[in-house]
Amino acid sequence: MIQFRAWDGREMHDVLCIDFAGVSIRRGEATAILEPDDGCWPLDVLHIMQYAGIKDKNGAEICEGDRCKCKDDVVRTVLFEDGCFGFRGTISNIVHQGEFEFKDIEVICNIYTKPIEGKQ
Repeated sequence: MIQFRAWDGREMHDVLCIDFAGVSIRRGEATAILEPDDGCWPLDVLHIMQYAGIKDKNGAEICEGDRCKCKDDVVRTVLFEDGCFGFRGTISNIVHQGEFEFKDIEVICNIYTKPIEGKQ
């Protein structure tokens, strides 16, 4: 199952459903239904991130936009590009997921939040 989360500019939400309702995404008319009680939001005000289908060494779900510390102690950003997940390093190089074992990766934050204390 494909899973998503959404950043609304203040906090992260789980996405329960994306409703395209037969409209073009470019027109911003599609909506996302967020966690129970968070309502229905237009997609053009949310930053949608996809779950990569894998977990880090602590069991945290790894999503597009996460900042991860890798075995080599370099912090990289998870991205979805050319149909697959990979990492962008501090010098903007693409490192595809096959070059690391995910048991050696730890999510420390995402591109919208500050690092979790003690995980910088």
